[in-house]
Amino acid sequence: MKRIVLCLSILALLTIVATGCSKKSKSCDPVPVAKEEPDILKYISENGITASRDNSGIYYQIITPGTGISPSNTSKVTINYIGKLLSNVVCDSASNKEWPVTSLVTGFQIGLPLIKKGGKIKLILPSSYGYGCTPILDASNNVRVPANSILVFDIELLNVQ
Repeated sequence: MKRIVLCLSILALLTIVATGCSKKSKSCDPVPVAKEEPDILKYISENGITASRDNSGIYYQIITPGTGISPSNTSKVTINYIGKLLSNVVCDSASNKEWPVTSLVTGFQIGLPLIKKGGKIKLILPSSYGYGCTPILDASNNVRVPANSILVFDIELLNVQ
């Protein structure tokens, strides 16, 4: 009798596990760039920004082109940046930080090569070129950057290696 109960218990547990695993989990679906473009264009207009559109869908404004070399995907860069939501609330920043270009968000990988060392650029990134559909939390687990946020970054390229 104990074996039957044990077998039935194991069978029930396996059924629960299999059913739970077979359910489609809620996935992270990026927002298409075209869907966010009206909000980006509204932000640009309301804030008097003279921006150009890259083929990727990011918008940029070169403030200062800089001199010397432009970064590539094999470069390490030292940058200062301030990131804002479309509400102009600061949500991210860094000063004098060095990173390999490939470790940066895709929008930075696209935008940084548009300037040279000493240059400054404003990037307006559709959410899929920023942090995507993953919210960014602060140290207290409060949402610092909501999922699918269009982001505006003011970046200064201090050094390129």
